[in-house]
Amino acid sequence: MTTKASVCLSDGQMPFFHRKGFAMEDKKNLIQVANRIQESLMKLKNNRYLELMKRLTGFAGKLQELTAESRKMGISLV
Repeated sequence: MTTKASVCLSDGQMPFFHRKGFAMEDKKNLIQVANRIQESLMKLKNNRYLELMKRLTGFAGKLQELTAESRKMGISLV
């Protein structure tokens, strides 16, 4: 895959840059940046899942406590 960049000039201006394709070093840097972004997104996703698991575990524990208290109350009212 090649990338072409060009600049429109008027009145004899000199182009700032004119490239047809990336150099290998540019491709390596781009791949490294993309890999870092992907790793960061995976860490963020995993951290969110861990936080949700903690909240769900806390909710399940609270529900278990309330169920036990409800049974005790039901027995005491009979």
